[in-house]
Amino acid sequence: MRSGLDLQGAIDAPNWHQESFPGSFHPRAMTAGRVVVESRIDEPAVAELRRRGHDVVVGEPWSEGRLCAVARDPETGVLLAAANPRGAQGYAVGR
Repeated sequence: MRSGLDLQGAIDAPNWHQESFPGSFHPRAMTAGRVVVESRIDEPAVAELRRRGHDVVVGEPWSEGRLCAVARDPETGVLLAAANPRGAQGYAVGR
C-alpha cells in the first residue's frame, strides 16, 4: 500500500478524534482545541500536542473510532477488507 500500512494495519493503528467542531449527532456539542487520543499513542506525540496548545484527553486503549474498509487492489483486482477491533463487533464486506 502507498502509506506503508495495509487496510487492517491502518485501522489497528492508535486512533484519535478532535472535538473542535460540533458533532453530527445530538446534542452536537463541541470543545474548542480538544483532542481525544487512545493511550496507545506515544507520550512524545501527546506532549507535542499539548505544547502546541491542544487540550489532550487520553482515553482507554482501543477506544476511539469505529471504522471498516473495503478496497480493490488496482494492480491485481483482488478485493481487500478490514474490520475494526474496537467496540463489540466489526465486519467488512465487499463484492
